[in-house]
Amino acid sequence: MVLGKQPATMSEGKDTSDGDRRTVDFGNQCRALCGPILLTQAMSHRLPVLSVLFLTALAAPLALPAQDTTRSTPDSAKMGMMDSHMMGPWKEMNAFHKVMAATWHPASQKSDLAPLKARGKELATAAEAWAASRAPTMPASCGSEAVRTAVTRVSVEARALVALLDSGVDDTRLKAALKSVHDTFEVAEKGCAGHGEHK
Repeated sequence: MVLGKQPATMSEGKDTSDGDRRTVDFGNQCRALCGPILLTQAMSHRLPVLSVLFLTALAAPLALPAQDTTRSTPDSAKMGMMDSHMMGPWKEMNAFHKVMAATWHPASQKSDLAPLKARGKELATAAEAWAASRAPTMPASCGSEAVRTAVTRVSVEARALVALLDSGVDDTRLKAALKSVHDTFEVAEKGCAGHGEHK
């Protein structure tokens, strides 16, 4: 390709250089690459500048820093994800699950027990409301003996957890007690045509 050689005409975008296929019609190529931008013969000397600008615009995203994937998802975003996960047939189970998730995830993922210490009584209250409620008729598995036993056990364990919080035990014991409540909750959740494994 000979860049210094101009074709005889630019009107139709044809190469009219006596069969010399090395000659390039800059106007036609730019129209093909740049879409609606019309390049007149007077502008053809600016093609190298336009090419540099065009390539710079394409390369700009490559120069941006990569997204930091090491940062955790904000708690508000996690709660948004949890809202869709918690939609089950038993509204009291969903209410308990919401508080359980808000206390369990920080404790299990970051050893952060502050949410548990702040919401422990709320967790126990939600567990008691769940245990006192009637299971939905559909799916029938929600009313099974195994699920009802697990729900009652969640309530008892949540009350015991509040007693541990009130007594000021160390964080290791609190985390173990919270894990027990969580694991028992999962038995009930899965038994009631659960939402999949909740980690």
